[in-house]
Amino acid sequence: MIMPDSAVSQIFVSVLEVPFEKPITSALGTYIGSDYVVVELQTTDGIVGYGYTMSLDRRGTKAVVSYIENELTPLALKQDIKRPTALWQRMWSPNKARMRGGVGVHALSAVDTAVWDAAAKTAGLPLGIMLGGSRKKVPAYGSGGWLSMEDNELIEEAQNHVEKGISAYKLKIGGKRDKARLKLLRREMGDAFTLYVDANQKFNVANAIKASEWLSDFDVAWLEEPVLADCPWEL
Repeated sequence: MIMPDSAVSQIFVSVLEVPFEKPITSALGTYIGSDYVVVELQTTDGIVGYGYTMSLDRRGTKAVVSYIENELTPLALKQDIKRPTALWQRMWSPNKARMRGGVGVHALSAVDTAVWDAAAKTAGLPLGIMLGGSRKKVPAYGSGGWLSMEDNELIEEAQNHVEKGISAYKLKIGGKRDKARLKLLRREMGDAFTLYVDANQKFNVANAIKASEWLSDFDVAWLEEPVLADCPWEL
């Protein structure tokens, strides 16, 4: 096998454990911290690419690390970093049965991100430009609004985003005070403030439709993950 002039030479995996100052709650559960599996990919010409994946509930981290080290790294080594799509296919194809979700996809996403980072650096381009992007600006929104937040914390977080020039905010729903929290935000932030919500897969289809109806009363512009994320047929 002829080695490409810029090939994957080494992959290192590390774990960062990030505790939260206080627990946070969504419709999926309550979390005390998150784990980040960080991939450092080195190439034969000295380029280093980084990628990561995150576990909010701090579970499955060891499995993701093992999958990267034992399943994906052997497939990535000595491969051409200038062909990231081909490298993705090489890692995906023999693992199709395990790549429909969960540990396999978490692991692949971290390595794939590191591959694209290294490929862009090798090309001497920002990744956005390498992927064909041309915009100078993109709209942004603030995210948070955990179910565990007090009302004053909710308003303070939204106002902090406004101070940064962000005029849209996404909060969690799926708790007992969804309508009260939205009513409060709409009253305090005004009609021009854009509200999004994230149900974190809380509903079945019937309840998601009902939720969309009362969400319209608060002029909510976006309902994220109303049903199970990997069951599009339910839509």
